[in-house]
Amino acid sequence: MTPFLHDSTWVYRPSGFFAGGTSHGVIPVLLTMLRLKQDYSGQRILLSSHELIAEGPRCESDLIVSEVLDDGRVAVALSECKDQGKIEPADIANLSGMALRLADRGIDGHVIFSTLREEFTASELDLFRQMQPSPILFTARELCRSALYDRSTRTRVRHSFKRGLREMAENSADLYLNA
Repeated sequence: MTPFLHDSTWVYRPSGFFAGGTSHGVIPVLLTMLRLKQDYSGQRILLSSHELIAEGPRCESDLIVSEVLDDGRVAVALSECKDQGKIEPADIANLSGMALRLADRGIDGHVIFSTLREEFTASELDLFRQMQPSPILFTARELCRSALYDRSTRTRVRHSFKRGLREMAENSADLYLNA
């Protein structure tokens, strides 16, 4: 292809969280990526900003996470990462619908919601409680510290050290949804 491209004009355009000329969405995505990479020794791949297209709906995932489970199967998480904005019901419906499509194909599907706020709203938590499987939830508390769980939090979760997607979802349920 190189001989055909030497006279071409290249045009670059921002996409994903750089689209629109602002980077306000990049901070929660980067912090979520760092949180998911830290303290994990397994095989995990993180990809930011993808449009997901299925038979009917389309939606965006701020971050796609895939990991190989101990039994060789694959787990995938789709995510919505917010700075101070709220997680909308459409975000929940779209991403959980896509995760269910993955599960129908034998892939362990998860959904991650992260926010730079100190806590999720009561209405967000009510919607999260209706989700199956339970979502992985990160607030500023989990995103902005060096360790995922401090000493007092470790006593409230089932998996204090193993941090696969499934274990993080169960821990999120323990911390936020089973109260």
